[in-house]
Amino acid sequence: RELTKLYEEVVRKSISELIDWLGGRELPGEIVLVIEGNREKEDWTTVPIEEHVRQVMKTLGISKNEAIKTVSKIRGVQRREVYEKMKKN
Repeated sequence: RELTKLYEEVVRKSISELIDWLGGRELPGEIVLVIEGNREKEDWTTVPIEEHVRQVMKTLGISKNEAIKTVSKIRGVQRREVYEKMKKN
């Protein structure tokens, strides 16, 4: 703690644990809440590459070429592999 931050406290809990911990207590000063994202990676291996590219284009509103780059990064494959699959359709 810094000398000027008498009430500074760091708490690491899940959202539900944090709600219970806070209860009805009143907090002096301000609060900063940091929430971690989902740790689980999505499994795109069950989705055909062509469909994955279409979903990325629709969701992000990007061009086909940009979607191909994005899908290749997500899947960890060469961009050429995704491009070849898209050429067949």
